[in-house]
Amino acid sequence: MNTPVNSTSNVIILLYNFQTGGAQRSLIRIANGIYQSGNKVAVCALSGAGPLRDKIHQNIEVIDLKSERLSKSTFSLARV
Repeated sequence: MNTPVNSTSNVIILLYNFQTGGAQRSLIRIANGIYQSGNKVAVCALSGAGPLRDKIHQNIEVIDLKSERLSKSTFSLARV
């Protein structure tokens, strides 16, 4: 499938939390890069707390599910 050069995409990235882990750091860099390339991106986290939250570009939507477990977040994720 060829996507036209001028088209934009909507992307959502799911994180467990914003603690200082390598996976979180990498996904935040990816989210910022997607946003800077002109696409709409949102970051959805089971827990929105943590020191890496400030590393996300200010125009990227952060969705905090306020949950400790993925199994308890199924219905919240369905609404996103």
